[in-house]
Amino acid sequence: MTRSVLCPLAVLLAAGWSAGQPPKGDPPGKADPAPPPNRFPMNPLLREEVELLEAQLGTKEAYIRAAEVAVDGPKVRLARLAKLAQAGTVTEDEVEAVKVEVRLAEAQLAIRKAEANEVAVKLKHARGRLERAGKRAAVGPDLKRAADELKTLLEEGKVIRQAVEDKRARYEKLRRVYDQDHPELERAGAVLKALEVQAIANGVKAAALERKIEQARIDTEVGPEK
Repeated sequence: MTRSVLCPLAVLLAAGWSAGQPPKGDPPGKADPAPPPNRFPMNPLLREEVELLEAQLGTKEAYIRAAEVAVDGPKVRLARLAKLAQAGTVTEDEVEAVKVEVRLAEAQLAIRKAEANEVAVKLKHARGRLERAGKRAAVGPDLKRAADELKTLLEEGKVIRQAVEDKRARYEKLRRVYDQDHPELERAGAVLKALEVQAIANGVKAAALERKIEQARIDTEVGPEK
């Protein structure tokens, strides 16, 4: 009985497998097709953008240091004039004038810091795009192979599901003819169960591969600057 159960299953499995395989019998000496070009090449403009923003950030940071020096000078004068004002050597107007200089210098420093922060944010996103572009260039061939494997799995799944439907219909037909313990009904039930298990395994593998491909695409996505 075991041999008679396995024979139909082996035929079905062979049919399911061959559905996703290339045809045999190619002429000898036939050259293999050229590998597909890399669909995710590294964009040199992204690297140039990063280098430009790095240079701009360096300039902005130099402006910050200059603005900090511009703040320190009026603050030192203000402290000295405050002591002189207590002694009555300088007027309050002179002190207020230096206070205005301090506030103006501090405002300029805040502006320089805001400008540097803006460039730093742009640089962060540009580096992220460059990194993802590099990953995408590296995983492009792997994604192509995974997509081909998924296509094969889905085609095999169609064959298996059709076989399940056919064997289920046969099993239900035999149930109306034979008793529950009839050998023919048992063989049909065993084949049906084996095919159902194979269909589940195929679906699980295909779903896992789909998630893997989707995650790889998300991880390497080069989107617009935010």
